[in-house]
Amino acid sequence: MFISRPAAAQGTWESQMLRSILKGSPVVLSVIAAACISPSPARGQNPAGKNSQSSTAVCSVDEPSFDPATDVNGIANYKRWVSRLLRQRKFDELECIAQSARANKTRFSGGEWKIHKFYVGLEEPNPGMHSTEHDWKTHLALLQQWSDAKPGSITPRTALAGAYSDYGWFARGGGYADTVSDSGWQLLQTRMRKSENILNEVSSFKDVEWFVIMEHVARGEQWPMDRAVDLVQKAIAFEPGYFYYQRVFATFLLPKWYGQAGDTSHFIAASADVFPLAQRDGIYFLIAMDVMCACDEPELKNLSWARLLHGYKQVERQYGASMNNLNSLALMAVKFNDPPDAYDALQKIGDDWDSSVWGTQEYFEHIKDWTATVGQLQDEYRAIRKIAEGNRQTPQGDQYGKIADQIFAGILLSTCSSKAQDIHEKFDMYLKIGGMGNVTGVIFGPDDPQKLIGCLMGRLVVPRPGQPSQLAPPPSADYWLQVHVDPAPVQASVR
Repeated sequence: MFISRPAAAQGTWESQMLRSILKGSPVVLSVIAAACISPSPARGQNPAGKNSQSSTAVCSVDEPSFDPATDVNGIANYKRWVSRLLRQRKFDELECIAQSARANKTRFSGGEWKIHKFYVGLEEPNPGMHSTEHDWKTHLALLQQWSDAKPGSITPRTALAGAYSDYGWFARGGGYADTVSDSGWQLLQTRMRKSENILNEVSSFKDVEWFVIMEHVARGEQWPMDRAVDLVQKAIAFEPGYFYYQRVFATFLLPKWYGQAGDTSHFIAASADVFPLAQRDGIYFLIAMDVMCACDEPELKNLSWARLLHGYKQVERQYGASMNNLNSLALMAVKFNDPPDAYDALQKIGDDWDSSVWGTQEYFEHIKDWTATVGQLQDEYRAIRKIAEGNRQTPQGDQYGKIADQIFAGILLSTCSSKAQDIHEKFDMYLKIGGMGNVTGVIFGPDDPQKLIGCLMGRLVVPRPGQPSQLAPPPSADYWLQVHVDPAPVQASVR
């Protein structure tokens, strides 16, 4: 979705206040910390407090298998199943499923909360498909009918509030602000107010999803920053592990909404860092998933790729595998220009691509082709390194290699010293040597100093006129040689 930041969100006082919060002042961070060290309801207890309708968390509804560990459409199919139950007016079954998921804090493999996906399945008439105005009116009428049939339950009212919020975005559309008609803005506000009113009517009960929907209302209604911060504080205190609160607020802080560059990444890091070490990067990954998109989202680059990669592994260890998480990881690797990790993830994905991650199959296939090409080069690089390093382990190869090391050291000092002064670590190059000692190929790692290598190879491959190759004939033709390059003597000489 490409949406510009609303003009009303550009107040200087808001930005200053936000910066003080995110840089460690006591407002948000202290609340997050206090919430995360407070005891959560035990497994099997109802975290929604007054919404408890039954002392048991067991539901007898025969639920089909939805396993995101093996099926990339597992969660999407779960949402469609919940939506279908609503269309069939199976209100008792819906109540039972929600109560069980809420009380047990049930998660899908990969860490997504089932109660959240339950409500997402009821936000729109046909999850994942285009809906008409008629579809919306029918959908809202069904949710109202459920609410009337279950006057003591918060579940249908929370679902109805979520639907009105989504209905507002349906009227607005997903384009930039200047593409939205006056009637679109008016309908957005009208439907957001309806959603907020429904939530306020049941505010004394509160479901975990109550706060998520109210956060969406806050974005749609362009709440002042202090009010939005107060809401997310209360949400995190209510259920610290429900990472959707941080997800939605991280989006709220994007520059195209109410924040500035760096606000979202600082908030994600601060939110994750209050969790135990074994969960910290996993939470970081789960919150950041909504910031990552197939579009150009500059704020993504302010995140730590190392933490995201480690976080994915933490989530998998704690909650199991997820094809949806794996798709997100692959796109993150692409965005952070890490072809090897992208290639490895895509090999596991196969044809199970996630449309919510990649957008189109065309883009997914393009990335697969790109990483396959890079992956093939990586395989060749590893194979050549193995051969060259094996050659260097033999007595004859080691003697030949030491002579080559000395030749490169001389070139380094005499010709390429200016390009070596800022390089502090040793590195290796791998040369293919012809039968007469001529260099016919070279490979090096992506992080090695390319300008310095270019200077070294230019002097060696193109010697001065009339000079023979500086390398002696190798032990055999087309010989792969590992050369050790040490810039330290150059740095010592210029001190």
